[in-house]
Amino acid sequence: MSRQLIDALLARVARWERDPASDAVLGPAVDDELERLTALPGFPQDLEARYAVGLVLWCRCVALGPDGEFALSKAVDMLAPIAPQLPYALPEELRHWVRIREQAVAESVEAMQEVDRYYESRNLEALDRAITLLTNAAHRLDDTRPATATFLFDLGNLFWIRYQHTGLPIDLFITADAISKATAADESGYLLGRDGLLHDQASQVYTAWERDGSLENLQAAVDLQRCAFRLATTDRPSQAAFLAYLVQMGYERTGRRELLDDAIATARWAVAQEPANGSALLNLAHALTHRARADQDTAVAHEAVDHARRAVGAVPAADRGRALQILGNAQRVVHTLAPEPAVLAEAVQTLRQAVAETDPEDPDHVRRLMALADALRVAASDESEAAEAVALARRVVAATAPSAPEFHVRRAVVVTALVKQHELTRDAAVLAEAISEGRAALEVTPSDSVELPSVVRAVVRALGSGRVTADRSAVLQEAVDLVRDCIGRIAPSHPEADALAGDLAALEADHADAQLLRYVETPDDAALDRIIASAEAGTAATSTALTTLCEALRLRFEAYSEVTDLDRSIEAGLRAIDELTDQPEPLSRAQVAVGFSLRLRYERTGHLASLDDAIELLRRSAAAAEPGSAFLAARLNMLGNARWERSMRDQDAGLLESAIADLRRSVELGTAAGTVDPGHLSNLALAVRTQYETTHEPALVDELVEILQRAVRESRPDNNRLPVFRSNLAIALTDRYGRDGDLADLDAAIAVHHEVLAAPTAGPAFRAGSRTNLAHSLVQRYRRTGDHETLTSAFAEYRAIVGETSHPPIGRCQAAFAWGALAAEVQDWAEALEAYAAAIAQLPLVAPRSLDRADQEHGLRQFTALGPDAAAAALQLADAASDPAVAGELRARAVELLDQSRGILLTHQLEARSDLTRLRTHNPTLASRFEQLLALRNQVT
Repeated sequence: MSRQLIDALLARVARWERDPASDAVLGPAVDDELERLTALPGFPQDLEARYAVGLVLWCRCVALGPDGEFALSKAVDMLAPIAPQLPYALPEELRHWVRIREQAVAESVEAMQEVDRYYESRNLEALDRAITLLTNAAHRLDDTRPATATFLFDLGNLFWIRYQHTGLPIDLFITADAISKATAADESGYLLGRDGLLHDQASQVYTAWERDGSLENLQAAVDLQRCAFRLATTDRPSQAAFLAYLVQMGYERTGRRELLDDAIATARWAVAQEPANGSALLNLAHALTHRARADQDTAVAHEAVDHARRAVGAVPAADRGRALQILGNAQRVVHTLAPEPAVLAEAVQTLRQAVAETDPEDPDHVRRLMALADALRVAASDESEAAEAVALARRVVAATAPSAPEFHVRRAVVVTALVKQHELTRDAAVLAEAISEGRAALEVTPSDSVELPSVVRAVVRALGSGRVTADRSAVLQEAVDLVRDCIGRIAPSHPEADALAGDLAALEADHADAQLLRYVETPDDAALDRIIASAEAGTAATSTALTTLCEALRLRFEAYSEVTDLDRSIEAGLRAIDELTDQPEPLSRAQVAVGFSLRLRYERTGHLASLDDAIELLRRSAAAAEPGSAFLAARLNMLGNARWERSMRDQDAGLLESAIADLRRSVELGTAAGTVDPGHLSNLALAVRTQYETTHEPALVDELVEILQRAVRESRPDNNRLPVFRSNLAIALTDRYGRDGDLADLDAAIAVHHEVLAAPTAGPAFRAGSRTNLAHSLVQRYRRTGDHETLTSAFAEYRAIVGETSHPPIGRCQAAFAWGALAAEVQDWAEALEAYAAAIAQLPLVAPRSLDRADQEHGLRQFTALGPDAAAAALQLADAASDPAVAGELRARAVELLDQSRGILLTHQLEARSDLTRLRTHNPTLASRFEQLLALRNQVT
């Protein structure tokens, strides 16, 4: 039989070699022959049989191409014992893989020897050598991934040993990562049955998580237990049940809904495989209880009760306390969704039994006391029952360490119990105690705690209970502030986020405009964050809340230059425009809001389409305003300002004239109404200054100074835009110095710039712009006076601008370029080289891949001399260097900077092609669609 099968397999190899397109080494027939031969007694020692099987597997690997990794691994395993005796009987490429396998095995053996040395001496260096050897072995076999599984698994366990030695989180992370990759690569089942070790590791890490509350530890425990479940060959339902429990813990700590769904699906599988598995039933009931509460689903709550009842009868005696607690909690949820006194009474009785059947020394005893206290609070109908709930809740808090993650939510149970006691007794002292306890609980509640809404609601309930004895407005305002702050802290995915947002929507709508105006006049970051949170809560209820959100996010962007705020602002405003087409005045307000944000996007990115869209929206808004209204003055000012920005881009004198006309009309309307907005004056001054720079009409400079002096006079001291007006006045004084040459104007401008930078309301982006203007003024003063201290100050300001990441890249690049030019002017070549190099580093950001080609070229056009100037500075230093090696490095640096400055767009194209190549490899259809859209865009642009 052996001879016939060997001959048959060798014949298949010969036939495939003659015709590789044939199926000689593929299909059920050859699988049957391989299985029969390898199953014969003595096969492992029969070298001829191993040779025949190995050759067939090698041919199969070649035939399958990229899908033949498994066949390659098996072929190498089969032929490894033969290679030393008959090396030339194997194909050259196959001999190559056999040698790699031998090297990897040798490294693995040596690694295990180092592990033995570690256990003998506890010398971490021996363990690290073992890790290095095994890492090298795994890398050698990277192209035969199934064979890598064992090495990766062993590597993960070495890092586990290291983690137990060091306690370093990175060692634990690598443990979980390596074992996860090993499990995924184990196509041949080498690792099956090794689940016990991984389960023990997961349990130990989970215990560590219970001590320190680290989500990283919990994630590692989940990863290790997931691998244990995949590798289990027996008792898989129990492994799945523990995995479901760990994932459920992740949900309870993060509020991520996908974790809850994962836990339920895993527990359902375990119950389906073993219906009487008490642990699986318990974890399924626990997860379903959370889903019922999150979804307000009575049917799911009843299902949770059913599974919990079955679990109570199926779990060991040691787990009955937990099973009864989960049953009682599920009954509580049923009562909450469909109030029924009998169900609540049953829940209280179940929880009493859970407490009675739990050892008081067991840490879970406190958890069961808390569940009972909360159930008693709900069920209390007289003073004594309420007092019992308060007493139990206090016992729970007293038994909980303040550093424990659950400490704050347990204090919230005390608060709600006290509120219930107050409702039954009308004792003002009890209510005052509840409010005080609630405020104290909030102070110790982490801002990122998933339980924050529970604590906030407890405090709000206490505050609300005092409406009959306290000032309704003040109490309600405090409650609203607490809820608003909570919404600002929790993640949008939090299970209670929608409910909290709905509670606030109506309360916030009427106050939004006044709050925004108050912020503009007197900035308060916390107030702005509350406005944003309340607007986000109201977007589901009103379209006007979307406009408020657009304006508030734009203000926060102006303060902190977070691009995500600007993007969200535009998104919210565009949604508002879509929803307000039949409401003229709210629509006009939304158009202004989006126009303002789009213009800021243009200033940030140079994307011309954003500016054009802004002008069109502002034009529509101004056209819809009533003649002579205050609204028209504001909208004309914004329209004129946007048109001025566009005229600057194209050097369009006609568009500049239109912009100035809009701005003058805006100021005239304000003057007629007796309330000129200083910002309108400032914007008019910007346009007039541009006209002066274009026409050089001397009279325009005097008008410019007069307009800006008026803007400063019209501003209140607490106006946060006052630094902007002063900054513009300093620029105007510099312009007048340029006309008249009066050094007093220049010194006055420099002094105003310093005042602006010292103002506490100046944000980082504005400060960068002010530094740019100050630097230019200092440069002019140095050229006039030759004062070295002034030159040093100019260098320092330019360096600070370049380091300010909130400043747009083009502004940083311009500052660095000017810095370099100034240094070159005074022949400080080292300073010049530093500056030019900093400018070149900004070029990829000046013309990012996200811009159209025309916008990229426009951004780079002003920097055409940058590369040659940088190279010249480097060469000047090279010529002056006494050390030939240093001179050579500087000349090489010159070439490098020149290349970097010239290759920006080419680099973008190469990177785009590389990205597209990767996309085509993974998803050809999507890549093809992308190319079509790219071609269409190029046609349009």
